[in-house]
Amino acid sequence: MPDFHEQGASVYEAPGLTPALLGFALAVSGLLLAFRRTKAVSDESLPDLRMPESRKRVLLAVVLTLIYALGLLGRVPFIAATAIFVSSFTLSFEHLIDRDRAKLPRRAAIAALLAAAVSVAISFLFQDLFLVQLP
Repeated sequence: MPDFHEQGASVYEAPGLTPALLGFALAVSGLLLAFRRTKAVSDESLPDLRMPESRKRVLLAVVLTLIYALGLLGRVPFIAATAIFVSSFTLSFEHLIDRDRAKLPRRAAIAALLAAAVSVAISFLFQDLFLVQLP
């Protein structure tokens, strides 16, 4: 299948341009809100040095997403990279909710099944239905 550039299209007609711009705008807005919240909270008399749970979850989501986007995509086949990301994301957040180690094997099995189904479905949807080449 010829790629977008071989069809004579310009950079401004690329199908990923609008989502990239929207993602960038959302990321900048999120950072502005986070810094604004930190500034408002810093006016209290006794600072609490512990990181709140909500901030830990956001940080975990950002780190896992960056590992997926910058570390896995393009280096590992798309289906495998997506399966690794979905399973690690699911297991990490399930562990934050309930730290019971006895439930870990069952959760790992469910996360693996979910990751396999999601990665295959995304690959099929984009490559076969939308005709978008995935890395």
